[in-house]
Amino acid sequence: STNAGVTWTAVNTPWTCGCYTVVISPNYAVDQTLFAGTNIGVFKSMDGGITWTTVTGLGSTPAFFLAFSPEYATDQTLFVGKLLTGGIFKSTDGGTNWIAVNTGLIALYSLEMSISPNYSIDRTIFVATDAGVYKSTNGGATWNAVNSGLQGVNGLQIVSISLSPDYGTDQILFAGSWGVSKSTNGAATWTSVNSGLSNLQVLCLALSPNYSIDQTIFVGTWGGVFKSTNGGLSWTAMNSGLSGPLVFSPNFAKDQTIFAGGGTVVYKSIN
Repeated sequence: STNAGVTWTAVNTPWTCGCYTVVISPNYAVDQTLFAGTNIGVFKSMDGGITWTTVTGLGSTPAFFLAFSPEYATDQTLFVGKLLTGGIFKSTDGGTNWIAVNTGLIALYSLEMSISPNYSIDRTIFVATDAGVYKSTNGGATWNAVNSGLQGVNGLQIVSISLSPDYGTDQILFAGSWGVSKSTNGAATWTSVNSGLSNLQVLCLALSPNYSIDQTIFVGTWGGVFKSTNGGLSWTAMNSGLSGPLVFSPNFAKDQTIFAGGGTVVYKSIN
C-alpha cells in the first residue's frame, strides 16, 4: 500500500507460497529493500516489492523471522530464524552469504528476534525461543539464557519479544507468552505485568516509537488487542476480534496510527 492502507496490491511474484514475515530495510527510502520469509525459503526485493529473487545459502526450508540491523545501510547485516532445520543465521553482506550463529543457543526453535536500537555500539540481540529468552552481546557470536523470573507457556516457550526504542539507555524490554513479562535491566530479571490482561495467550507485542514519553504498549492475544499507557502496569481491552501482528507508524506520536492483522484482514486505527 502507498496510501496508508486504503488500498493494497499483491507484490508476491514469483512466489506463491505461505509467507511468515516481511521486513523493510531501515534505509528503505533509499534502497527500496525488502526480505520475505516463507515456507520455501527467503526472498529479497530491491525495488519495493515489484520483483523478487531467491536468497541462496539458506536452503528451501521455512524462514520464520527476519531482522535487520538498525545500521543496515552501512553494515548490511540481517538475521534469519529457520524452522525445520532450526537455528539462527547471519549475513553481513545484504543476504548474499550466511553463517550459522547458534553457539550457546540450546533451543534452536526460535520465534522472534529483537535487536538493540544501539546495536552498532552494544551488539545486543534478543531471541524468543521455545526454551525462553536468549541474549547476545556480540552480534550473535554467542548466546546466554536470560530467564530469571520469566513466565512462559509449555515451560518457557516465548512467542514475542520487544525492546524499548531507548533500550540503549533504559534497558527495558518485554516478552510475551502466557502473559507479559517486563525487564528494566537488560533481561537480568523479569517481572509479570498482567493487570487487566483478561486473556494471557499472547501472540505479539509492539511498543510505541515514542515509548520513553508515552509509555504505550499494545499486546495482541487470542482474546483481542490490549493497550497499556503506563509501561505495562495495567491494560485495557481495545477490541473484541483483533489479534495481531501489530505495527506502529514511525510518527505515532503525531498521527496515532497503528495497523493490526485479524485473520485475512488488515485493520487500521488512527486514534
